[in-house]
Amino acid sequence: MANQIRRTFVDITPYDLRASNSSREPTAPVAVSFNKDAPYYDMSGDKYLIILNQHTFDKPKWFYFRNEPSMRDGTYNDERRLREVFDKLGFLTFVFRDLRYKSIIEYLTAIASVDHSRTSCICVTILTHGDKGGKVFAADQSYQLSEVMDIFGKQTSLINKPKLYFVQACRGGNMDAGHTVKLGTECDSQLQRLPSYNFSLSIYEHNQMPFRLNATNEEVMNRMAHTRHADAASRRCGSVMDFFKACMSFWKDSNGTDSLNDPNKSFLTVPTHADTLVVCSTVEDYLSYRDGSGSWMIQALCDTIEKNYESENLLDMVIRMNRTVAYDKITTLCALNEMNNKKQMPETRITLTKHLKF
Repeated sequence: MANQIRRTFVDITPYDLRASNSSREPTAPVAVSFNKDAPYYDMSGDKYLIILNQHTFDKPKWFYFRNEPSMRDGTYNDERRLREVFDKLGFLTFVFRDLRYKSIIEYLTAIASVDHSRTSCICVTILTHGDKGGKVFAADQSYQLSEVMDIFGKQTSLINKPKLYFVQACRGGNMDAGHTVKLGTECDSQLQRLPSYNFSLSIYEHNQMPFRLNATNEEVMNRMAHTRHADAASRRCGSVMDFFKACMSFWKDSNGTDSLNDPNKSFLTVPTHADTLVVCSTVEDYLSYRDGSGSWMIQALCDTIEKNYESENLLDMVIRMNRTVAYDKITTLCALNEMNNKKQMPETRITLTKHLKF
């Protein structure tokens, strides 16, 4: 930040559909084991990253902004970094851009409904506008984050497996001026309101330019087929569900035992909401920010994982990411002067029952 000052954007509420999967060559899957006493999740199986990237929006009446929603500049940099980092971690990636609500539910349900007995981890990243109460936005309307979580949470073949959700979106309209802390000994620490600086220029992230596409299922699936494996799958599919089943079949070994149905296994009752991690880019009621290089949280998350995944578990890396966003980021070059010098604090909800190491 000291070397380069970038214009800051805000991620607050307000069909060209492109989906692609990782170009990484599929490897032979390994049966995923579950041991309730093991300290770490078994990450030897298939791992999937799903990116819901909302760059442009329709302009329906539910947008309460006075001006037409503008594009979420920088979001494609978030998408690119997520794909780069998670590809290194062995994740197979689906990217969905500017989907309407109905399509979001349809595609996520299709992915969740296939057999995940050999899946180790599902990671869903939502890059969009947001508002209070868990509200996030599709191209045409708002929906609840809980709707996405419920789709994966109710799938029996994903029980006991980590489901990760990274949500880059505002959660209200409040701004955090922060506190100034005097560095030194604990007894010398002094807190006061952050002083004002005279920067100018800021843009709200909630605005987007409308983009529509009328495409047949065949055209959509052709766009999704970016590898030879997905391409072969798409040519023999007639529905979204068939596409994902065929696509994943290339990434799975057709032989082996379904661990959930093995009669030799004993039984364990686990809470419905276990094994979930939700990382939101800001706390409830507050704004979330981006600049031209991407959003603060997603960029910090990707940088942190890339540098530390070999030696640290996920929760340790989330704390590192929190520290980067909290200490190193501040809004600059805002159109409204009162939006300058504001801070952001990511928030995490955890029901994981084990450590997760990529």
